[in-house]
Amino acid sequence: MAVKRFKQLESKLKRKPELHSNLWHQIDQYQLKGYAHPITQEEITSTPASNIWYLPINVVINPKSRISQLLKGPDLQIPLMQSGSERRGWHLVVI
Repeated sequence: MAVKRFKQLESKLKRKPELHSNLWHQIDQYQLKGYAHPITQEEITSTPASNIWYLPINVVINPKSRISQLLKGPDLQIPLMQSGSERRGWHLVVI
């Protein structure tokens, strides 16, 4: 199943160059943020399969999306530590 989906993604990227560039931009962002890095031969041989994680790759471009144009409003929620300390009558000191 995974190989079939990979082949479908591969053919989709060949048909749509904007998706291909979006994908590489996303991979670069993962690397810049430290979420991913190119794997070395040593890592391949020394890492158990249970410790390997695969990051999902989203290759969707939606020109109608307005999410990036939304502005963040004020935070209306009370912070958890403030709420808990006020109800219980104790204070938290972090040094």
